[in-house]
Amino acid sequence: MNALTSLHAHLAEALQGDSLHQLALLVATFDPFWQEADEETLQMAFEADDGLMQAWLITRQAFPDLYADLVLTQAAGASPTVLQHQIHDGFAARGLPIESLDMLGGGIPLMAYGVCLEEPTLYRDHPELIGLLALFGVVVDLEVDALEIDRLVYVAGAALAEALVGQTDPHWQDVGWWIGRAFGATGNTLVDDTDESLYNMPPLSWSTDDIAFGRELIAEADEVMTAAQRGCAWLQATPAASQQLKAAIRQTQRGLANHTQRQANRPKGQKGSRYVPHLRLGGPELADGSE
Repeated sequence: MNALTSLHAHLAEALQGDSLHQLALLVATFDPFWQEADEETLQMAFEADDGLMQAWLITRQAFPDLYADLVLTQAAGASPTVLQHQIHDGFAARGLPIESLDMLGGGIPLMAYGVCLEEPTLYRDHPELIGLLALFGVVVDLEVDALEIDRLVYVAGAALAEALVGQTDPHWQDVGWWIGRAFGATGNTLVDDTDESLYNMPPLSWSTDDIAFGRELIAEADEVMTAAQRGCAWLQATPAASQQLKAAIRQTQRGLANHTQRQANRPKGQKGSRYVPHLRLGGPELADGSE
């Protein structure tokens, strides 16, 4: 053993006996991003569309258990593709499904389900809404640049949706969620707002409170959308229910017109009220989709 190899062996022995060095080695192995874990690095990764780096930094901050699993997966020699799949699965399991890692640095990714009834191209993907609007007296012209829909149609739609959701029959409740989704009146931001309006809102951060709120918002939106789809399908399969809905819309529009007039004539200083129609709809006899 020459002097150089002897020095190397002596140094290795000294490092192995140094508890501080061992701790540093442990940190470097199981927390490889401890030096990069700051807002500036996350912003740089976001601007560079480096989705994997964003995921590393966010999981370290928000989901340390997932971060630890990813570190072990990487240490085992996994490819970036495998890591990305694990990240997607990990976020979905925590109630926060993501489409792309590239957007994580901008806050909790949220998907908007809202529709813009004034936009004619909407009805190519949602032709069922043409029939719904026809019941409200709105003719959908696909050749114009933008539809003109009276504000009272939205008010009537929101009032009807609330009344239907309050019915005891779950089928009518589902129809209420469908109509509420069409008119942006479910009370859930993701269901009521479009991508454009959601984009203009402040994003949810990766703080503990925002994560909890985001989970609740997403779970509720999923429930509302599922109910809305059921309601639409039930109406299409149940002609008798469609006829009852038509009558309920007419009742709502008449009641709203009378309520609006009463509100306009109320004494000065008297507090106004919101109109909710009192509907009487068929129940169990329609539940099987028969007429």
